[in-house]
Amino acid sequence: MNLLNRRIARVVAFVLLLPSWVLAQSPTDNFPSRPVTIVIAYAPGGPVDSEFRLYAPKLTEVMKQSFVTDYKAGGTGSVGAVYVAKSRPDGYTLVAYTNGLTTAAATYKSFPLDVMKDLAPVSLINRRATVLVAYPGFGPKTFKEYLAYAKANPGKINMSNSGIGGSSHLASAWMHNLADIKVTYVNYKGAGPQLIDLIAGRVDVGVMSVVATMPLIKTGKIRPLAILDEKRSSSLPDVPTAAESGVTGFGYANWVGVAAAGGTPDSITTKLSDAFAKVVHMQEVAGPLEKQAAVMVGSSPAEFRRVMDNEIAVWRRVVKENSITVEEE
Repeated sequence: MNLLNRRIARVVAFVLLLPSWVLAQSPTDNFPSRPVTIVIAYAPGGPVDSEFRLYAPKLTEVMKQSFVTDYKAGGTGSVGAVYVAKSRPDGYTLVAYTNGLTTAAATYKSFPLDVMKDLAPVSLINRRATVLVAYPGFGPKTFKEYLAYAKANPGKINMSNSGIGGSSHLASAWMHNLADIKVTYVNYKGAGPQLIDLIAGRVDVGVMSVVATMPLIKTGKIRPLAILDEKRSSSLPDVPTAAESGVTGFGYANWVGVAAAGGTPDSITTKLSDAFAKVVHMQEVAGPLEKQAAVMVGSSPAEFRRVMDNEIAVWRRVVKENSITVEEE
């Protein structure tokens, strides 16, 4: 036996003598052993950034390792998502993003990544309810009256949204498809111009976030007709959901989630999701966000994957059924 073979034999013998617990250890067992970066896929100072400024120090406490934020804004979240998708799949670089990423993935033909393959879902952090609101002078006073009016007057209602192919557009299109009614969509470039025209009565109704509309609802400048989420909002407990008012199978909310690079080991994404689940339900974290109509979730990776899978499938169907096309940059 030559020298090389004798060395190999000694190594094999040494490994066979190792305790089973040593052999069972994975390189991920000590994760995280260095700082973790959370890439915010939007501009600094925005709502997602504000949220993760609450989460980062608490994650540092829970995981005994630093969590820091960075920013890669642009492309409805795709710039940050692509950056993380191309990073090492080791869990040390995460991306925080919203459902705007799933709507863009379903709408843009040249979207720069396959969301479900290039990213590894970690956790659905929270949901924020949206509401169908109306100009105070609009005839129907309840959502059931709205459905009856829309069926009797196909195409007469001017339905506003914050952007063609965006989440408010696709959600309202899905809802009206299920209800089998026709409306005329008025597409704005942002929620600001949409809200101005809604208050002025230039459009009849619109889908907007609960937190953005609450002050105007309280002062009577706009009127809520239905919550689009599957459950009623604690911020507007007397407003029924669209589903309980006749649109069976419908439920939509804005959300914020976290993912790692595709191929990240399940053991790592599970560790991260467990940490997020602890953090998002801490009162000092959840309290301020619940006042902004957030419902804290902290899901498992598998649960978040199902949400994204289902949502992308729905949006693709809605885009096709409504022949929605978006001018790509």
